[in-house]
Amino acid sequence: MSRVDRRGNKKGGPAYTQLFHWIRKTDAWRSLSPYARLLYIELRAKFTGMNNGDISMSYREAAELLGCSNRPVIVGFKELQDRGFIIAIQKGTFNWKVRFQNAGRATTWRLTELPADFPERSLTPTYEFKSWEPAAAEKNKTRREKSTPYVCKKHAIPDCMACKKHPNGVKDARHKGPFGDVDGVKKARTSISTISPVPIGDVSRALLSSRIVRDTSARG
Repeated sequence: MSRVDRRGNKKGGPAYTQLFHWIRKTDAWRSLSPYARLLYIELRAKFTGMNNGDISMSYREAAELLGCSNRPVIVGFKELQDRGFIIAIQKGTFNWKVRFQNAGRATTWRLTELPADFPERSLTPTYEFKSWEPAAAEKNKTRREKSTPYVCKKHAIPDCMACKKHPNGVKDARHKGPFGDVDGVKKARTSISTISPVPIGDVSRALLSSRIVRDTSARG
């Protein structure tokens, strides 16, 4: 007589959720987001040993179990279905109208790692997630390429900070004279204001009386 039931729990012992190591090592499992993995564990915990295919869980219940908003739950269910871990058997009718009439029914799910009990009983699992493979381009990407999005080439500066021919229509300035105009751009000069909000010291007096300031004031 077996001491372990179909669910994997020891008879008479405390309940637990079983997750095989070989499932965790599959490409499909490793591609799941953290919320999708937690969601699968919650679905697996609702398996009683004879209800695979009739495991009931709504998006609202999943959000409460995971302690998150509705958006990660929607993404988690989509990932689990795309990878082949779960299959929706009966779509839920828990909409706003029937919610307040207490007549709604949540979606029922089947776990593909276990034999089905509903709608028809089977002896072997289907294991759809075993045949899942990432796209060739996605599979060859490095970890950095997967996490860092590319910038559109039309809106990025390719090889230099700014091309000399296209800096907003301003031509490259070339110095040809001491203070003359060059391609519409004047040579920059530094001037010092003679009005100071703080007391003027010896260094400031010497600078104000220097030739640089006198020449600048005369040209102004």
